[in-house]
Amino acid sequence: MVKRGGYQGGQRDMKQGDEVEVFYRFEHDGSGGGGNSYFPIRSPDAGLLSPRLGFTVSWQAGIVIDDFSIAKYNPKDRQTWVKVQMSHTRWSNRKGTPLDLSDPHNTTVMFPPTDVRLPAPLERPKLSFFVIRWGGPYPVPEHSDDGEFGGWGDIGTCICDKYITTFFNVVHEKLGPIYEVLTCFVSHSADFGRIFAPGIAGMLSGEKKAGMYYVWPVSWLDMNEGQPGYVERSKFFEAMRGIESSGIPTKHPHPSNMYHLFASKSWTASMCLSKEFHVPCTTKVNRASVLDNPAAAATQALNALLLLQNQKYGTPLTTNTNEMSGVAKLGFSWEAQKKKKEEEKGRSWSRNVTINHSLQKLESEAAQCHNPIRSALRLNVSTSLCSARAPSPKDVLAFSNAAQLAQRLERLLEQAGCTGDCIYVQEQVPNDCEIRIYLIDGKPMKTLYSRFSSVDNGGSFSSFRRIEDRNIVLREWFSGNEAALRDAESKILELKNLWLVWLRAECSEPPPCMRMDFFVKLHGTTATVTTGELTEQGASLLGWKEGPDLTFNAVLRNCLGTAPEHFNVSDMPPAQKRKTSGHK
Repeated sequence: MVKRGGYQGGQRDMKQGDEVEVFYRFEHDGSGGGGNSYFPIRSPDAGLLSPRLGFTVSWQAGIVIDDFSIAKYNPKDRQTWVKVQMSHTRWSNRKGTPLDLSDPHNTTVMFPPTDVRLPAPLERPKLSFFVIRWGGPYPVPEHSDDGEFGGWGDIGTCICDKYITTFFNVVHEKLGPIYEVLTCFVSHSADFGRIFAPGIAGMLSGEKKAGMYYVWPVSWLDMNEGQPGYVERSKFFEAMRGIESSGIPTKHPHPSNMYHLFASKSWTASMCLSKEFHVPCTTKVNRASVLDNPAAAATQALNALLLLQNQKYGTPLTTNTNEMSGVAKLGFSWEAQKKKKEEEKGRSWSRNVTINHSLQKLESEAAQCHNPIRSALRLNVSTSLCSARAPSPKDVLAFSNAAQLAQRLERLLEQAGCTGDCIYVQEQVPNDCEIRIYLIDGKPMKTLYSRFSSVDNGGSFSSFRRIEDRNIVLREWFSGNEAALRDAESKILELKNLWLVWLRAECSEPPPCMRMDFFVKLHGTTATVTTGELTEQGASLLGWKEGPDLTFNAVLRNCLGTAPEHFNVSDMPPAQKRKTSGHK
């Protein structure tokens, strides 16, 4: 017998015809649970109607087809695994295509013996996951290697198949087959209104439950061809809150109130006057004001910034609004920058997806897969679709005067499909670079350095560079000024602590993982540090190779309720403690 994650897996011979139970995983062969992967469903409607719903990871009944010898078993050779005919009679893929059961080969799957057991009384899973992920006709691009930008790393974006597969591989490795995954595949925003949360909760039987959301809520209407995985924010959060109300706590990315805070960027305006947090002065410009009179809206926004600067700094940075510069940005945005190198290579870097490449990739994955349940359906894609491109929306634009701001406001809100209710207008932050810190359970685990070198005529940021090596940053961006860099690092750690405490006011549950970005400007042997961004769990790792493993283990600990209660009062520096007798 072998013990893995508390589960006793049988290491024994098996005979043809033995009735067994197998731990079926949607991503069983490691190819990522692509468009042709199948999962068991309870009724035809669960596969035919949208959203599609089924257990993508669970124990299923089966019959051993060939004799299995434990002495000949080789974990690296699938041909030595247990060959099983699945007994379940209804299977669907994310597109709603039923599996052809007339060919027994389609339901024949190889399993390692540790995922095979004799039929046993129903055991309650240790952990039940409810997953919402993309199931539309176009796959989510990985963006795993975006040149100098660093991309999202080897596992891709936090809503793509590869990322999700990698996380659940970690779960299986750590726990063994003592969990279940109920997955809801959404293909458009309307699907969120069809999710019956109490029914979902009733299907989960685990000792603990975890809601996992692998789509991005945005200020845009559905544009699936160019934005797979992007959904309308209002419908998303309504469904998320309903699911939480049914007793399924969100573990990825964050509870709904905290996730809304991060994604909306509303904290930038509400915290900009709190001096100790060093947030740039920010005002929100209502959509109607822009559509009614862009020039007047721009002037009013700049006057608001002058008032905020006067309150915060004791005097405005300038009294002439025509000399003011800064950025205008939408909330619920996930790709803010224009990357010139991708355009030169003809690649897709933001929401502008090359459909031809994505479809060809799907066809290639289907052709190369080994699991017959996955390969039963082959793609038949019309080449006429492959030339289509969706527009690339803009989320952040720089301005250098009032007239430019008026143009930027109008340009942002009058993009086709944009539903943003406001635009954040923020003062310019002079900086020499950005320092980004990745936090796991409240502790800095990685520091990356980056900066944009230019802004094009349209206001888009470009020429992005990212550096991991502190010595290179010290030499190239700090001119060898060790004292200034140390000063910046010290101030960033102080700000990190402040933000972690503040986040506990917004949500009592501490975030297992997040990233904080800070602008740094040198002044002799000191540095000015400004908070740039608070990013959610699942934010781009910018190529940090150790990030996925650390992140996924922290998320799993949080799901199991074993995450450390990081950052208590005893962890705070003395200067940040208050007397218990009162605020003084």
